[in-house]
Amino acid sequence: MRRNFLSIRHRNARLLRLGRNRGQHAAIQRALLEATSDYVAWASSDDLLLPRFIERSREILAEHPGCGICFSRLCAWREGTHEVTEYSESNHGAAFDLGTSAKYYSPDDLREILRNRYLWISGNTVLARRDLLIEMGGFDPRLRWHADWFSFYAIALRAGACGIPETLAMMRERAETYSRSGMENRAQQRNVLRLLLDTLGEPRNRDLLAVFRESPSMLSLFGRAVVLANLWRVQHWDIILPLLAWHLRGRFAVFIRIRNLLNRCRVLFIRIRNKLRKWRAGRARSP
Repeated sequence: MRRNFLSIRHRNARLLRLGRNRGQHAAIQRALLEATSDYVAWASSDDLLLPRFIERSREILAEHPGCGICFSRLCAWREGTHEVTEYSESNHGAAFDLGTSAKYYSPDDLREILRNRYLWISGNTVLARRDLLIEMGGFDPRLRWHADWFSFYAIALRAGACGIPETLAMMRERAETYSRSGMENRAQQRNVLRLLLDTLGEPRNRDLLAVFRESPSMLSLFGRAVVLANLWRVQHWDIILPLLAWHLRGRFAVFIRIRNLLNRCRVLFIRIRNKLRKWRAGRARSP
C-alpha cells in the first residue's frame, strides 16, 4: 500500500528498505548515497519543514555558487501546546543574530565571528551540498547525536554558509528525543565528547582543528562537559585550555559587572549623602 502511495502521490520519491532496524545513522547514510539531488536535508520525526523551506534555501544558494550549506532561524514548538519560540538575538542572545536579510558567510567570515561568539546553525534548518557530505564520509556514526552538528559546521567552515533570518523549519520540543536522551546520559555523552576531539585530531581534519583552537566558542555550547571529559587527555590540551579560559572569562566578566554595579551604587550613595549633609547644614544656618 505504501509503495503504491509513493508511486502515485510522490513520483520523485523512493522507498528504501533496510531489511531490519540498523539505527538512525545507517538509514541516513543509505539515503545519502541513494540520493541524486545536489542538496540534502536531514529531517527527523521531530522536525517540520515549512512549505517554502526548499524553495527559499535554493533561491539563496543559487546566488552563491559553491556555498556549502544554507540555514535559517531556529524555531521550536512545545509538544501538546500552541507555544512557539522563534530564537533571535533579542530573546536568546548574539549566537542567534542572523541580521535582517539573507547573508553569505565565507569561511573567513565564519572564523572571524567564531573567534568572538558562537553562531547557531540548527541542523534541522540546513540544506547541505550532498557532494561535500559524501566527500567527508557522510555523518560520522561515532559522534551519535552530534554527528549532524559536526558535519554541517565542517562544511560551512570549508565552503561557506548562507544564513536566512526567517523561519523555514520548526523543531518539536518534547521530553524524550534521541539527542536529549543521549546527552542526559553522562557516561554516553562523555564518550561522544571524547570522540569528537579525537575526530578533530585526525589528519583529514587538521584545517578544522586550527579553527577549534583559535575559536573556543565552537565548543562553548557543550558547557563544562567537554572540558571535564577531556581535561586529563594531554593530547587535547591545545583545545581544552583555551576553552577553559573562555569559560573562566565568562565567570570573571560576571564578577566585573557586579563590581562595576557596586561601584556605581557606591558613587550614587556618596552623592546622595553629600547632598543630605549640605541640606542639613543649610537648615542649621537658617534663622
